[in-house]
Amino acid sequence: MQDRYGTKPHSEKRRRLIVIALGSALLLLFLIWAISSITASETGFKTQTLGYTIVFDQQATIRVHVESPQGIDRPATCAVQVLNEGYAVVGYREITLPAKFSGDIEIKVNTSKLGVSGSLDKCWFK
Repeated sequence: MQDRYGTKPHSEKRRRLIVIALGSALLLLFLIWAISSITASETGFKTQTLGYTIVFDQQATIRVHVESPQGIDRPATCAVQVLNEGYAVVGYREITLPAKFSGDIEIKVNTSKLGVSGSLDKCWFK
C-alpha cells in the first residue's frame, strides 16, 4: 500500500521523533554510567612511591608512603607492581592495610624476570 499511496507525512515525523528519543536516552544512560564510574574510582588515597631496589632477578623491594582518606574506618588493599624495561608487569603483589593507615611501607615483590622499576599502582577499600 505504501508503494501505491506513499507514506503518511506524520509517520515520517513520528519515526524521526522515536529515533531522536532513543538516541537521547542512550546518550543520557552513557553519561550517567561515565560519571558514576569516575566518582566510584576516586578513593581519596594519597600515595607516593619513595623508591625501589631490585634485589636480584627474582625479587624487588618497593618503599611507599600511603595515607588513607579521612573518616573511613575500613581496611584497604593496595596493588604493588614491578615493571621490566619494556613496561611489562613482571611482579605483582596485593597488600592489606589496616583501617585509617598512614605511614611508610616496604614491600617485597617476587618477579618472573628482572625488573627495572617498582611502584604502588592503586589502593581501594575491601
